[in-house]
Amino acid sequence: MSNKLTPKRKNQLLVLGAVVLFWLVYTFAIRNTIELGMQCAVMQAQLDSSAGAPKKLMQLKQELLKLENNTGNADTTGSLHERLLGIVTNYCHENNLLLRDFASPIRYHQQEWLVETHPLTVEGSYVALLKLVQKLGQEKTGKVVSVDFHSKRDNKTQVLSLTVTIYVQNIIRTRT
Repeated sequence: MSNKLTPKRKNQLLVLGAVVLFWLVYTFAIRNTIELGMQCAVMQAQLDSSAGAPKKLMQLKQELLKLENNTGNADTTGSLHERLLGIVTNYCHENNLLLRDFASPIRYHQQEWLVETHPLTVEGSYVALLKLVQKLGQEKTGKVVSVDFHSKRDNKTQVLSLTVTIYVQNIIRTRT
């Protein structure tokens, strides 16, 4: 046998060598470049999204401060309840309404917030009750989240009475 390679065999070895060379170049150079390019794109996207972070942080702090002011965060739980009771009793006295029920607030924690719901029931005329709801909505004791009107006829006296149950909700931040 001779050591001479046929042109067909030379072409086969050349193609095999080119495949091995391409695999080596891809493994040690091109693959790393592609991976670094993808990492660069991810980091650029993170950099772009964090470019407005200080401005967005200031906006979020202002919104939080506004929410805390609207929810009455500066008051303690007991003083809010007492303040609400004072407002309602004064209004009832001035407008000839009857305070039927003023229950303790219903409290539950959600993450760093304490949510209090103050239910109160008042009896009187429709217009006076509506004005009470409006007054509670304007006060800084919380937000009126629900109003439930009921009319009831007393079977003995056949007198129709109108009551409203108002739910005033207050959100307090428990930790900073």
